Amino acid sequence: MKKLIYCILNILLPLACSYDTLIREPETLVMETTLTVKVPGGGFSAGTRALDPGDEHKIETIDVLVFSKDALNNETFSYRAPATLITGTISDKSFKVEVIPDENNDQQFVIFANAAGVIGSLNFAGKTKTEAIDMVVMTQSGAWNVTNPGFTPLPMWGESDYRRITNQASSATTVELLRALARIDVQVATAAQASFTLTGVSLLNSSGAGRLAPALLNWNRTEKKVSAPSRPMGGWVPTSTICNYPVPDGKSLIRSIYTFEAPVATDNISTTTPSLV
Repeated sequence: MKKLIYCILNILLPLACSYDTLIREPETLVMETTLTVKVPGGGFSAGTRALDPGDEHKIETIDVLVFSKDALNNETFSYRAPATLITGTISDKSFKVEVIPDENNDQQFVIFANAAGVIGSLNFAGKTKTEAIDMVVMTQSGAWNVTNPGFTPLPMWGESDYRRITNQASSATTVELLRALARIDVQVATAAQASFTLTGVSLLNSSGAGRLAPALLNWNRTEKKVSAPSRPMGGWVPTSTICNYPVPDGKSLIRSIYTFEAPVATDNISTTTPSLV
């Protein structure tokens, strides 16, 4: 008989079902642990902006994929863990997650926020971690919707350290989320603002598809940093759509341009990589 442990996720800043969702059995053992998740921060304090920090950090859905690692360090998908919202605000949310204890193998939580439509359409059964992460790709045509109210929440990703989940109470775990989209902020230097007015910004050749998590080869687990852009399955897809952004204050455009990551152009004129004019 399988046993379940309940994990509490405290998110600083809800759930879908699929082919491989955990199936709950009767007479389960219920225990609690705490998982703290931090959202990306930073940014300018002033200027024209479409989203405020609360919007940028908003979480509408959360999906938890659980991976197991054996004695040979083989990482494989195990199951999807149902998550239930307990309480919280935009900047601080708590979730209860059902997980299956495993006395023999370490487990890891991989968390995707605001990506329920993508995660729910995928079947991860039998996949290695590399294969599973590579599958999580989102498509987008044109500019990301930052109209407020009604904006599209930004997808985020994060992973916990591996740990042994047993029938005993476990210690708290912290997971830092990374925004899956690149944010491009534009600001006129203070010294130039008297003689130069920024009326608009245009983004060309933005990618129509992007990964929601970096390729494992480009992810430094120790430093929690990405070393290079990660190509989505099928490659980067430059779009012909030109995304135009007005700058009402003539000085800066903050938290308005979001796009999938892509390689930087190697010359001044490029028709295949993103360009900002």
